[in-house]
Amino acid sequence: MKRTSRLILTFAMLFVVGLTTACGSSKPITKTFYLKKDDFSITETITYKEKEDKVLKFIRIIDSKISATSEEAKEEMKNILKKTSENYKDINGITETLDIQKDTYTQILEINYEKLDVEKAQQKVLGFKELYYSENNLSAKKRIARYLEMGYVEQEAEKNKK
Repeated sequence: MKRTSRLILTFAMLFVVGLTTACGSSKPITKTFYLKKDDFSITETITYKEKEDKVLKFIRIIDSKISATSEEAKEEMKNILKKTSENYKDINGITETLDIQKDTYTQILEINYEKLDVEKAQQKVLGFKELYYSENNLSAKKRIARYLEMGYVEQEAEKNKK
């Protein structure tokens, strides 16, 4: 009898440990990567499920100078930015804001892949599939590898160095 209760207790403990491990690994992870160049900086944050290697959400913040020499060229660049920004409007799963100042702009693009209307996004945004919906963008491992390859620095890793 004592041996049977030990055996049941052992299996119960193993079941609880297995269940806890399985549930814990499906919790979404968020990582932020940063790239700074002379005239611009990009911060990209991804939320993903590690077990499934699936990106759930993506946020990109671009802070940039408008690096045109003439006022006419600056206005042309601002118009292009505004037209591009309009393409993201009214697509489920995408939120985009654009703030243009005299010589700078900030663009925030957020894509919630769980709510994304892929068809509409592909119709309205030129190159959407290649830029945001390819296998390299939907796989967290591939996306992170690409960030590091391009010179992005993971913000948490940077904090740990200090």
